Amino acid sequence: MPTRDERREAAAKNLALMRGAFASETKATVEAARVYENGEGRELPVAEGDGETATSVTTDFAPKAVFSAQGKVVVVDPCSFTRPGGAYEDGSFGPEQILCAESNLYPALRSCKELYHDKNRGYSCGMLFTDRALYLPDVAFVRDGTIRRADVLAIPEPVRARAIE
Repeated sequence: MPTRDERREAAAKNLALMRGAFASETKATVEAARVYENGEGRELPVAEGDGETATSVTTDFAPKAVFSAQGKVVVVDPCSFTRPGGAYEDGSFGPEQILCAESNLYPALRSCKELYHDKNRGYSCGMLFTDRALYLPDVAFVRDGTIRRADVLAIPEPVRARAIE
């Protein structure tokens, strides 16, 4: 397993690649981003599609699931409530950082900092957070030279230990 310093270095390289090669895609994702809050979006109508609809839940790491899925994909990002990407640039390793490492998610989250993360600061609720969610369409995932797009729904994960207290 890579060290924290190695992950920090890999994050810097990935961020440079994503900022350069995927700047226009990231901009489009950010422009289409939407914050859902106060229960909004809990009962959105599902559009009728052509053919069959399938729902799949997997324990695979999300980037692997993105590339093995068929059709439209939505990934749930258990995001940091106040810090885009968690501590991705600092070499942290967790579900959100794995998503950032294989996509342009981190630059998109950074661009939505004022819209989403900054507005969460100062909210004290025993680490249960709110029902605010950030929807980011068409995030570009890259693996072995293949690009696959998936929508990302960033929802803060409650801190279980603090919630129990």
